[in-house]
Amino acid sequence: MKKLILGSCLVAGTSVGAGMIALPMVLCKIGILPTIALILTLWFFMYLSGLLGLELNLKRGKGLTLAELGNFYRGPLTSHIGSLCLMSLIYALLCAYLYGGASIFQSFFEAHLGYGLSLQHIVLIYALILSVVFSFSVSSILQINKVLLGALLGSFGLLIFGFFTKINLLHMPTFTPSVWELNSWTLALPILSTAFGFQVILPILTNFCNKDPVLLKRTVFWGSLIPAVVYIFWTVCTLAILYHAAPQKYVLLTLGKLDVGQFVQALTETTAWPLVQTIANTMSMIAILKSSIGVGLALFEFWQEKLIKHISLSPLKTKGSSIALTILPSLGFALFVPALFLKALSFAGMINVGIIILLPLWLLTSQKAKALPSFYPLISTKIVKILFLILGGLIMLCEIINMI
Repeated sequence: MKKLILGSCLVAGTSVGAGMIALPMVLCKIGILPTIALILTLWFFMYLSGLLGLELNLKRGKGLTLAELGNFYRGPLTSHIGSLCLMSLIYALLCAYLYGGASIFQSFFEAHLGYGLSLQHIVLIYALILSVVFSFSVSSILQINKVLLGALLGSFGLLIFGFFTKINLLHMPTFTPSVWELNSWTLALPILSTAFGFQVILPILTNFCNKDPVLLKRTVFWGSLIPAVVYIFWTVCTLAILYHAAPQKYVLLTLGKLDVGQFVQALTETTAWPLVQTIANTMSMIAILKSSIGVGLALFEFWQEKLIKHISLSPLKTKGSSIALTILPSLGFALFVPALFLKALSFAGMINVGIIILLPLWLLTSQKAKALPSFYPLISTKIVKILFLILGGLIMLCEIINMI
């Protein structure tokens, strides 16, 4: 039971973060009932994708990264493809979090301190803060992330309670006129798929649960269901309170004319309770910071390992170079690309589909995989594979439409 609880928290903690803030911004165009249906549908497929990743790890006999699994099942070329996809995903997420974090801090400073800095200046300061964090030891960074997760979940619970007391259940945007428009869905699908991004920790989870297929299945089920419930409550409460208490802001949100910082600020203005306003700002800033540290640490560790392996540098220069390679590419995009938060998250959704669905499906069809015993027969059935391909193709098509 202890491993089930800890493993479920690991899966949930990896998913819940800054991506949650974006969900009301893209799901507002379809209404609350379609939103609930879409979140539950995506959750079920993301749960199955978790089983798909676990199947590959269990067949191999130990938890391995996607690149290592690709090398085992298909060879070095697939390993390089897996590494490239993972790097693209992390850089896209870091772009989104740098820009989104700066936007939230900018709105907070302007509203509460009466002091405004340009978005570019705040992006630079935020990037510097992350660089300082990555200069700490890995154990210290993990402790910081653990504290941030606890603070995030605690503030989320208080915030939802505060919002829920202000919601009129008879006056909610159940459906919207734009629910039948194509562009209402093309942005929602990729970003929602990004919000269930727990698959990167499957190798760690496999080893943590001692390669127990039943325990792993239960852990991924409950661990992925927790974010789904959190996303439903968060999206329903935020959209309902804006619709009821700030209809003009809600209209601007549906038109895509509110940036992430303006959206968070609009939420805080819907209630006269100073405590709720403070919690809303705090939760948003913690969510962005936690996610930035989480994805940035993975990229920092990747570059540090590569530099140690291929280039002979002092420990200090290795760490400094790894921080620069982690921060600078995303910083460039965050400084010069406008309205980057949703764009980067949507692009990350397309890359994420390749990592969690398409590439694992290809590995599962290899001769090595077929020769090994199966642990989850459901994901090997023809109908599930077809549904996976349809979903993956649909999400990638949505992002292509967004880019066009």
